[in-house]
Amino acid sequence: MIFLKRIGFVTVFAFMFILVSCSNSDSTPSCRLVSFDDYGVYYDEIKNGYFSFNPSYSGKINLEYENNIISVIHGGLRNLSVPGNSNISFSQSDDVHDNLVYNENSITVNNYHLYSKEFVIVDGKLVSQNIEYSSYLPYEAIEDYSPGLHTYEYVGNKILEKVGSFTRRIFYIENGNLAKIDWFFRSSPDVIYKKKEYLFTNYDSTPNLLKGKFYINGFFFKAFSNNNYGKIEINTYDFNNGVYELNQGQYSFFNYGEFTTDMFIQDCQ
Repeated sequence: MIFLKRIGFVTVFAFMFILVSCSNSDSTPSCRLVSFDDYGVYYDEIKNGYFSFNPSYSGKINLEYENNIISVIHGGLRNLSVPGNSNISFSQSDDVHDNLVYNENSITVNNYHLYSKEFVIVDGKLVSQNIEYSSYLPYEAIEDYSPGLHTYEYVGNKILEKVGSFTRRIFYIENGNLAKIDWFFRSSPDVIYKKKEYLFTNYDSTPNLLKGKFYINGFFFKAFSNNNYGKIEINTYDFNNGVYELNQGQYSFFNYGEFTTDMFIQDCQ
C-alpha cells in the first residue's frame, strides 16, 4: 500500500507539474519589433561624402505589419539628388517608406529613388540578393556599382559574397558577431585596384533584434550579428603589383556610443 501511495503521489505531482508547465508556456508573451533607434546604421551602397544632416529626423525606424510580417519600413535614407544636376545629396528622414513584397523565401524591398532589392533568406541565412539601381540614384554616389545577382557561400567562419565567380566581399564571423569585412573593388572584370577593410568592435551583450533582417536599408551589416557593435573602422588598401598597400589618407571610423536596451521597442501580447 505504501508503494501504491507513493506512485499515486508521484502521478499527482507529475500531473500538477504538467499543468503548471503548460500554464507558464501559454502565458509567455509573443513579441515583435515595432520600432528601433538607428544605432549602428551604415548605408553600404552610398559613398560617405554625400550625406547631409536633417534636424527634423527622429532617429527612429518604425515597422508596420500585415498578417504578422513586416509590410512597410517607415524612416530611412532619402535621395535628395536631382537627375542631371551635379548637386548630389542624401539625408535621413521620417518621410521614407520602403514597401516589402513576399514570395515564398524571397523578400523584395522597393525604394523608388534608391534601388529595388530582392533577398532570399532561408532559416535566417542570407542566400542571395538581387540589386536593381534606380535611375534617380547618381552613379557617382554609389560605393561600388554592382547590379544583378549576388550569392552567399558559407565556409567555416566566413561568408563569401559572389558576383558570378568573383568574390566581391568576405564577411568574417567571430563568436556569433561580424568582426571584419574585406571588400574588393574592380576597375574591370579581371582587375582589382583596391580593397576596403571594415572592422566591427565594441560589441555589447544585448541581443540584436535586427539579426537576419538584411532587407532593412542601412542595417545590412548589422543583420549578421547576434549582438550590437558600437564602432566601425574602415581602412583602404591600394592594390599595386600584386600587393595591398595601406592608404594612410583614407582611414575613417564611425563611433555609435553606448547601446541601451530601450533602443529596441517591441509589442508583446
